[in-house]
Amino acid sequence: MKILKILERLRKGEDIEKVFKNEKWQTFEEFVAWIFEQHGFETKIHFRFKRKVYREIDILAVRGDITIAVECKKWKGKSCVPSKIKKVSEIHKKKCKSFSHFLNKKVIPVVVTLLDTGIFEEDSVIFIPIFKLNNFLLEIERFI
Repeated sequence: MKILKILERLRKGEDIEKVFKNEKWQTFEEFVAWIFEQHGFETKIHFRFKRKVYREIDILAVRGDITIAVECKKWKGKSCVPSKIKKVSEIHKKKCKSFSHFLNKKVIPVVVTLLDTGIFEEDSVIFIPIFKLNNFLLEIERFI
């Protein structure tokens, strides 16, 4: 039901940062998973796997041969600095590499944020503002 309330607020023109400001990070993850599902992906939230140690992926999204490991960050405004982006990309890339070996298939590392930026890549990790996630998924072949 949370998703329906969020969609209603967005349809009324409320800013996405404002909508998620007082929401828990879990709600943000659920909303991101819902967007993937609207594009035909099967999703699993808080997917855990063990290679040498337990690791967790916020959202695992699979559609056909495409497997995306999504890290959700409720960063907004100027709360994110280049060093934070670099650190998150290093950690997520390492996690995805391990998961890729676990699955024996390619895993696309993605970070979804509230940042008001374009889609960009940092060390092979794709960063996507949530308001551009729909377009990214419509044109995913271009990015992979």
